[in-house]
Amino acid sequence: MAHAATMTVGTQTTLGSNPAAGSIRISFYDGAAKYSAPSASGTLGDGTLLDYSFYGNTRQTASSTLAWVERGAGSADYLSVAQVADASNLANPGSAIGWPRYWTSTDPNTDFSSTPDYSASGTNESIGTANNVLGTIDISNLSSGTVYFMFGSFAQSGSISLQMTGTDQTPITDSMTWGSPGSINVVFLQSLTFDNSDGSYDTISYNYLNTGAASRGRFGFVALDGIVAVPEPSAAFLGSLGLLALLRRRRA
Repeated sequence: MAHAATMTVGTQTTLGSNPAAGSIRISFYDGAAKYSAPSASGTLGDGTLLDYSFYGNTRQTASSTLAWVERGAGSADYLSVAQVADASNLANPGSAIGWPRYWTSTDPNTDFSSTPDYSASGTNESIGTANNVLGTIDISNLSSGTVYFMFGSFAQSGSISLQMTGTDQTPITDSMTWGSPGSINVVFLQSLTFDNSDGSYDTISYNYLNTGAASRGRFGFVALDGIVAVPEPSAAFLGSLGLLALLRRRRA
């Protein structure tokens, strides 16, 4: 009997408050997916991810492209490139925000002592400033998994609205929320887990909303760890096995 599908938001972890440049270190390297930050450290999934997407490009302005740059992804394309609702939801914060460093194809070593593959400098950024970010995650061939979000704010409250949908299925909803941290920058890591063992749901949608000006929004990355569903044998295949067994018994 198949289990009912579920989606559950996990505990919110503070990575840093007013973090220094480069102090939040994120590895997506295969077998060593993890994070180390001023306030917390840990592993992403079991250390190997199905897919990931993080913000990293030249500092944006109100006329910039509406798509976050997908700097890296797994062998399967589960994550859409995050979009802002419209150009008014982008902002130039006045100076590049480069708190995170990312390791993608380089082993970070146990202590992140190697050189990161992406490091913000000059006018490059490694966390986006926007207050309305949209994206989707394809879970159609996953039986279960965990999705990680890195996000934050400067002096504003906000939320990430989540919805899991499937054809002829009742949407499952949840959210991640945070209150105003005061006049400081704060960066969070939070996950959600989902069970789709009956295969009835195919998409998780998310919408990051920061209540203040776009320049006060902070959106970093989305990462996915999951278990690919194993298809059940078809009725025709099972029938052919039964027929083969019957023929063998007759020959005996």
